Amino acid sequence: MPSRRTTLALLLAVTLAGCVGGPLGGGSPASPAGADTTPTPSPVPCTEDRQSPTDPIRDNVEPSPYPDRPETWDESSVRSYVVAFEQAWSRNQELYPKTKRVTVIVSDVTVTATESGYRVRLTSRTNTWYGGPAEGNQTATIVHGDGAAIPVVYTVTEDRLVRAEDNFGATPTAGLRSGRTVRCWGGD
Repeated sequence: MPSRRTTLALLLAVTLAGCVGGPLGGGSPASPAGADTTPTPSPVPCTEDRQSPTDPIRDNVEPSPYPDRPETWDESSVRSYVVAFEQAWSRNQELYPKTKRVTVIVSDVTVTATESGYRVRLTSRTNTWYGGPAEGNQTATIVHGDGAAIPVVYTVTEDRLVRAEDNFGATPTAGLRSGRTVRCWGGD
């Protein structure tokens, strides 16, 4: 019968052999067993998916210019930039041949710093006035429409502005792979 000391030494050797040798079928030192071997996604190239206004410049219905990117990003500059961008974006999407006037109201703006930049949540409402020319002895008819309150989320990163909206009351999400990239700029 082996001594108590021999039995303990044998148990210790078997235990240590499992730790040092690793489990059967283990990975290489560069890719240990159980490690996530999914390749890291490469950055998504920035390509703008911005629609041009439906109607070219006409009397009193000129497309709104988009704001310039601020030199520095902080909560205040992000807020101002995104609100101005949303006003121009939403207004320009409503310019049709019979458009007479468009106003955009942006409210409930919250800015949150994230790991990759900023996330801005807001509510956007676009009001429109449409009408045709008066023909003969008829008076031109103007139709006014109050737009719905649309929740919108913007993601601001070092190289892009992404916009996502929801028309039915759910909370939209915006990220590099969701939403619509509406502005690209070089990383600084």
